[in-house]
Amino acid sequence: MTDPNNHQGEEAKPLHGAQVQRITEAGIELAVDSETFWLLYADYPWFAETSRAAIERVERHGPDHLHWPDLDVDLSVTGLREPWRFPLQAKPWPEK
Repeated sequence: MTDPNNHQGEEAKPLHGAQVQRITEAGIELAVDSETFWLLYADYPWFAETSRAAIERVERHGPDHLHWPDLDVDLSVTGLREPWRFPLQAKPWPEK
């Protein structure tokens, strides 16, 4: 019986960080490993009304987990890569 958790012989993929490349009036250009994603404010409204510093402070918590601690926003790399698989989108809280 083989152990499904035994990855001997498999080459590990390096885990790199994520970096905001550019911030424009329309959205954010985000680099993750060798991929680049555009996060439009229309689709990711949490980034629209915040500081440049808060947007640029993105952390990579795992192969598929991006976190913006100042904004309490978490996104998956899979969701950025394949948005059609995740049709539901969160909306910002209504103002009181």
